[in-house]
Amino acid sequence: MGTAIEPYPTPKRSRAQAAAKPRGILPDPDGRLRKRIERIAHRLLDAASDLVDQVAAPPPPLDPIAVETQRRQVANTIGTWRFCARDTCRRARCCRRDPATCLHTVLPLMPGVLVGLLRMHRPKRGQA
Repeated sequence: MGTAIEPYPTPKRSRAQAAAKPRGILPDPDGRLRKRIERIAHRLLDAASDLVDQVAAPPPPLDPIAVETQRRQVANTIGTWRFCARDTCRRARCCRRDPATCLHTVLPLMPGVLVGLLRMHRPKRGQA
């Protein structure tokens, strides 16, 4: 039947290209290159596992003193001392006992929009 026609012509190679060795696998008779590649691969895997451990670590617990300070600031801003039964809070015009108790007493009396704003600005777990 005739000669076969190549679908794509092969590019012509120069003498230098024809004389050059093909760029394939480098000769590594004693295996030093392979050992170095394995060491680098192990270092990368160790670094990646450290990153995964940092991301997957549980958040640190909240500092109870910082949380109580924030509650006291909110209680004083809202003015919970006005509704308190204790004379010391009314005289000092600020919360003088556990602010969580004052907030649990006063928050049901407040409009829902204001309570929603307060809850929106509270710290998330692990951000305090």
